[in-house]
Amino acid sequence: MGGHDDVAKQHAATKRPAGTERPAGTERPAGTERAAVVERGPWRFELGPAGAEHVTFAGHEVLRSVRFVVRDHNWGTAEPVRLSQRIDTDRAEVVSEHRAGGITYRSRLRFEFRPDPGPGRASGAGSGPGSGVLVLTGEGEALTAFRRNRIGLCLLHPAGLAGVPVTLAHPDGSREDGRFPAAISPHQPFRELAGMSWHDDGIRVDLGLDGEVFETEDQRNWTDASFKTYGTPLDLPFPVAVAAGERLTHRLTIRASGAAGRATGATGSTVRSVGPAHSAAGPGLPGPGSGPGSGPPVPVRIGEPGAAVLPSIGLGAASPDETGTAPPGFPAAHLLAEIPLDGRAAERIAAALRQAGTLDCPLHLWCVTDRPERLEAVAAHLGPRITVLGCYHPATFTTTPDLAVAGRRLADRAGVAGLRLAGGTRGHFAELNRMGAIPPGLDIVTVSVTPQFHVTETAYLAENAGMLRPVTVQARDIAGGRPVHVGPITLAPRVNPVAEDPADAEIRRSDARQPSCFAGAWTLAALAAAAAGEPEALTFFQAADARGVAGPDGRRYPAGQVLAELAAFRGAPLRAVTGTDTGLPVLAVGAEEPLVAVGNLGPAGRIVSLRLPAGLAASGAARIDREAARRGAAGPAEAVTEAITLAPGEVFLLRCRASS
Repeated sequence: MGGHDDVAKQHAATKRPAGTERPAGTERPAGTERAAVVERGPWRFELGPAGAEHVTFAGHEVLRSVRFVVRDHNWGTAEPVRLSQRIDTDRAEVVSEHRAGGITYRSRLRFEFRPDPGPGRASGAGSGPGSGVLVLTGEGEALTAFRRNRIGLCLLHPAGLAGVPVTLAHPDGSREDGRFPAAISPHQPFRELAGMSWHDDGIRVDLGLDGEVFETEDQRNWTDASFKTYGTPLDLPFPVAVAAGERLTHRLTIRASGAAGRATGATGSTVRSVGPAHSAAGPGLPGPGSGPGSGPPVPVRIGEPGAAVLPSIGLGAASPDETGTAPPGFPAAHLLAEIPLDGRAAERIAAALRQAGTLDCPLHLWCVTDRPERLEAVAAHLGPRITVLGCYHPATFTTTPDLAVAGRRLADRAGVAGLRLAGGTRGHFAELNRMGAIPPGLDIVTVSVTPQFHVTETAYLAENAGMLRPVTVQARDIAGGRPVHVGPITLAPRVNPVAEDPADAEIRRSDARQPSCFAGAWTLAALAAAAAGEPEALTFFQAADARGVAGPDGRRYPAGQVLAELAAFRGAPLRAVTGTDTGLPVLAVGAEEPLVAVGNLGPAGRIVSLRLPAGLAASGAARIDREAARRGAAGPAEAVTEAITLAPGEVFLLRCRASS
């Protein structure tokens, strides 16, 4: 037991300096309250019960969001419920109550639009009609006593700032030049902050932070498309007792200047109500704004085949405690099973082997144990069906050196041709990024992904899909030439590596969007982004049940339809694609008879025109839409390249051939 305790302490030491977050919406609860879009001069944001989303100046996104958060001793979030809201010409205010368990906490967020004070201000940014000041004051009061890990303002910066120079202001008055990290930073890139300034896309931004010492972490470690600046540095002791009646005040001052983009005028504000901000809509999807596309078509150009190829696509294994079965005939390249080496290990391995037999594919067997000697019990199950053996510690979610040694010994003794040893992490990229040296003896390096470690809203999930590319690229750098396997890639989180209670580390949670069209379009986006990072293999979802690719009756969900259509192109070259955006994922694969898949992740319809390279012509098409979701299979569509309409969540598949 001493070895286990040492590993657990080491993990605690590495997890505290960054990302001690609970999964599945603890940072961003998916509410149903309508948000108000507030526009005042060059400023615009969406006001909800916890704060502001997409704060823009002159049409340029300054902050992805700023919220008031209340985090308990176990990193759970007390979700905000709006009590009142008021919006005037020069200010906006929202009062909310944060509740969870025995916690009741009241917050008041006041946004004030102020004129720029001119060239005498400390930041030195220009003044005039192309400049402005937005001051956010966050006040909080505990209505009950509790223990907290964090309370106060939390800012998200767009991931697009990666590599941008920044000047950091510290509480002692000193200043320091730095950059938003280009590579994903394993720990906090900025500490002891009282403010920060940067130029981007013609806009200068100066942030002032008062009431707390702040620091910044790189949320791309969890495939979030953001950097996060928050109060209460993680180097300070936590949790901290909060007495009933205890108050705090945080203040954020944003000064911005640059070319004034779209503004609503200098004397008034525009306020309109929109649907639930970043709605976590269910299978009906996607909510406000759905319908056919409007406006001019988006031109998307398909290029020539490149050197990168489509990786193999496998599925996760369903738990033997669940009722579903693997869908026969699904073209999975492999099945991945995660097996705790406890008293039920033999039963679970046998069930996974049966599922792999149903799919007629190899089994990747990941063993979870803190005792290397327990790997010996797996030897009796090793055979030609099992082609990958993985070893992971339950406390760190990584492959420790002693597990790597024991796994290598077992794999070498098994006498199974082609058996490879996998390791790295079965948690998030954060765990792999902080491992240091990869243990010797591994043949494959692994990392898994969920878009919902911090967020649940549909709009943020769409943005986060694109982060699989930088995560995969950096994982390959860490792997040092070894092939990388990415997965399981799941919509709902399956593990929480930073759970304070070990019982909370394994999550058996599903997402209502799993059977939806949105999940199909998201799967296409995730697959396209990850494939661009050139991994050897990807594993998505699981074979059956609520987190699976098919329903209890065997009908494939849209996500399963997307994967089945593309799995046949394993090893085929990827083609260059230009003209897309975050909400319009496109994957083009194949040399002589390529397939082009286009999806719509946005809340409104889109129109797309595809520009095929010379020598290619459309030969057939299919559409994965609501009818396909009901039917369990993609339906036929007109094989066109011009004015292709896509409702929210739809995927259009165009097959091509050589033109005569």
